Amino acid sequence: MGKVIRYTLLSIATVVLLLFAAPVLLPSDVLKDLVEEHASRTSGMAVSVGGVSLRLFPVVELRAVNIVAGEGEGAVSEMHAESGAVLLALLPLIRGSLELSGFELIGIEMKFPKRAGGAAKPVLHIDSVNGKVRISRDQVKLDEWQAILYDGEVKLDAVVSPAERGQLSMVGRATLHTIQLQPLILDVGAHQSLNGTLSAELDISTEGRWPAAIQNGLKADGPVRIRSGQLMLGGLTIGYDLIRFSLQARGVDQHLNNLEIFSPLINAAGDVSVVSNRNLHGTIRTAGLLSGEMLVGGTIDHPQLTPVAVPQASSAGD
Repeated sequence: MGKVIRYTLLSIATVVLLLFAAPVLLPSDVLKDLVEEHASRTSGMAVSVGGVSLRLFPVVELRAVNIVAGEGEGAVSEMHAESGAVLLALLPLIRGSLELSGFELIGIEMKFPKRAGGAAKPVLHIDSVNGKVRISRDQVKLDEWQAILYDGEVKLDAVVSPAERGQLSMVGRATLHTIQLQPLILDVGAHQSLNGTLSAELDISTEGRWPAAIQNGLKADGPVRIRSGQLMLGGLTIGYDLIRFSLQARGVDQHLNNLEIFSPLINAAGDVSVVSNRNLHGTIRTAGLLSGEMLVGGTIDHPQLTPVAVPQASSAGD
């Protein structure tokens, strides 16, 4: 009996020793190459990392620094993260499935193609992203993902599946809460025409190759609310309490249906479309200080309001 206990303890000690020693025995450049290769294959983008470290006990943790992901040399879209880490759940691995019990990216910059007429290349800043990943043969499930950005947060649950011709499809739901619009609008290269805090509940889907699919093929539907800010339209600055509408986004085109603006000076309602992420088209009806009907035109950088002339009633003698 004593020999059994002794051999058992020796086996446990050996396993623990190997778990601590394995990251040291595996050359860092080999591990770095493996991480870049598998990350590039999974994401469909060229991924490079500045350095990696591996810990196998008490949890399997892979950490990387200076992560860059893009569409290849000279990419117009690119993501950079200061650091990232994944935690591998061991129990699902024993059962034959792969589950990341923790996924985290810190200090993210996402660079997108410059808009036509834009003053700068859009750069989206995200403080952190974390969540869980469950991988099966036919899909990847993103659970409890949370992104912290612009003093607010985005929560996401989604399923990513393979589509035709090596593309991917994603279906999910995103909840946005109290995101500050002013720094967000300035970072994406637009002129300041709106500020306030943004909240929304959106059903989202997209299909294609990343990240172009996110930019061009994204569909989003759901209610949007913007609270307590200022709206600059046609040379006017209007303070408002609430702007709400039903968003229907199809790639670079967005439709703001059932738009309502509540302000101490005026209330407004109508429908507005943003075409190619830039041009405005629509009609709004106002009540209050500036009552009437107006056509919305121009661009998101320079919105224009054109009053609709009211036909004059004909005189009795006509």
